[in-house]
Amino acid sequence: MAPKQRSSPLEAFLARIPELQSADQRAFLYSDLSRQQSDNPEGYREALDFWSKLLLRACRLGLLSTTPGTDSAAQPDFAADSPDQSAGEDEDEDVLSRIGTAATKDADSVAPSVLTLRRTALAARLAYGGDTPMGVDTAVEALEQRGTLTAVGDVLSSSIVRRWAGRLALQLPLVGYRAAALAWATADVDDAHTLLVVQSLVDSAAERVVRAHYAATSGSLTDGLMSGDDFARRFAGAIAAPGKRMAPVDAQLLIRRLMDLGRLRTMHVDGAVLVKFAASRTLPVAAISVADRGAFHVVTTRDMIARQITQLESRTADLDYRTRQALTRGLRPQALAHMRLRRHIESAVLPKRISALERIEHVVLQLQQSSSDIQLMDAFRAGSCALQGLNRQAEQMDPESVFDEWADHALRAAEFRDAMDDATAAAVADPTADAEIEAELDALLADENAKKLAEAAADAEADALASALDKITIAPAASDPAPQQAIQSSEQRSVPHSAPIAPVASELAPQQDNQSSEQSNTTQPDNRLQQQPVPAE
Repeated sequence: MAPKQRSSPLEAFLARIPELQSADQRAFLYSDLSRQQSDNPEGYREALDFWSKLLLRACRLGLLSTTPGTDSAAQPDFAADSPDQSAGEDEDEDVLSRIGTAATKDADSVAPSVLTLRRTALAARLAYGGDTPMGVDTAVEALEQRGTLTAVGDVLSSSIVRRWAGRLALQLPLVGYRAAALAWATADVDDAHTLLVVQSLVDSAAERVVRAHYAATSGSLTDGLMSGDDFARRFAGAIAAPGKRMAPVDAQLLIRRLMDLGRLRTMHVDGAVLVKFAASRTLPVAAISVADRGAFHVVTTRDMIARQITQLESRTADLDYRTRQALTRGLRPQALAHMRLRRHIESAVLPKRISALERIEHVVLQLQQSSSDIQLMDAFRAGSCALQGLNRQAEQMDPESVFDEWADHALRAAEFRDAMDDATAAAVADPTADAEIEAELDALLADENAKKLAEAAADAEADALASALDKITIAPAASDPAPQQAIQSSEQRSVPHSAPIAPVASELAPQQDNQSSEQSNTTQPDNRLQQQPVPAE
């Protein structure tokens, strides 16, 4: 079974655009826009908006750049993604992160241009589903008229920038990177007009570069000094892929834009390009001084020696590996040659490089210390000038007279407040209203006292009733009347026959209490319970 052919990154990107998955909609978008401009203005605006978004996003991902030096490792991989999924801004960030992951495999590779697109054979490159866009050139011309796209030749028309591009090529170690810079430096203006710049991407990339630079600086002398190659390497991650070099044309565009914004200056020093940033985002960039050139030269030398040490250490590790391989194969003379060279590097060459690096590091530290001392002295000088100005202002003042005036004004303010209080009290006072208020207050007070007396009388009456109820006793009911009659007859026989005897008060009291309690519990009095006199025998 033949392996499945892998699609190009641009084809995979187009497969993620939902508008291109419908044949009818793709036929409309890929049609000739010059005819729709007059026949269907609304459709023309819709198609132009589609091509504007597609071209800018594809350019930001480096899919429309044919800049020399672009390698396949830097291209985004869309094959693992679903073709039905639409590409959005968040997914573009994921693609850029994948570019950075692939870029770390080759730190010296050059990232594709993410700020430009080449109009050459653009329609053929954007073909999808067997259809070729017939109106993409019309869309590009319309975007140029809007100012969204600008020819590189118009942006980099300055001869100074073109000379900088030619000298930058001399210091680039990579053949492809150097060839790209030389090709651009020697290109004619007509050829430069085939490369278009996306102005919005350049502006946003310049802002990201400024933020990245000032976020990593500490205010030392060498923080704002770098070469053009360091600029392309240091800020590649801010606009494209970390771990790779920025495309030469992108570096030129960003440097030119930052120069226009007053963020940096450039100068040619010993065949290299010196880039100097402003000390802070709020200050304009200062001119490149002799101290800056000297510090740049020292820092460049330090970086060169550090790279040489790294190369020598890698060389010794490689020679040790070759020595072991030669011994395994039985090539003793070759193994001895590798070992002699490795020992020569370790004993004679590498120690000198390390010693030179230590000395140059001391020089760099001394330069930074001197720069810090100068900044400290400038701060003291500025503080002294400020204090001198304040002292001059203070000499024109008499503290005693100032405080005397303050006391007089405070006294006058107090007298004025007292006068205002008296006048306000006199204006607000009303005798009639005060008498009415007093009478109303007395009436409220009498009402409150009457309420308190009524509550006290009610409480006393409730207490008397409660005490009366406590004294009430209820006699048990008689179950058999015969014994009661026998007792009464025996008592009548025992008492002499005389006048009727009135009931004793102690005997009548419980009966009266019972009668009062029964009367209180019933609505009608019971006349049957009246007291009868006891007849005498």
